[in-house]
Amino acid sequence: MTDWSPDNLHGMTFGTIRNHLVRAGFECIAYQIKDVQDAMELDMGSPVRELAVNGGLANNGFLIHFVADLLGIPVRKGKTPMYPHQEQPASPDKGPIFHGI
Repeated sequence: MTDWSPDNLHGMTFGTIRNHLVRAGFECIAYQIKDVQDAMELDMGSPVRELAVNGGLANNGFLIHFVADLLGIPVRKGKTPMYPHQEQPASPDKGPIFHGI
């Protein structure tokens, strides 16, 4: 047994394909979210009952379903976009994005 090293991938064979690496990445994200949930519940002294997500990864059905199964709670898309200013791109004739700065 060797120590964990963040720059290594273990268990790959000649049968390993790109999809396996992508899934491993998604599972890594899900387990990191689980770690955050555990820490929040410990700090709050009560369970997290629902998770709202946004951003590009929120559009990945596999990831959202995997997170919901892992956390044991409903996961839903948030009602506001991650970057609301991107809904209407800035243009020179419409003025600056940031006013009064």
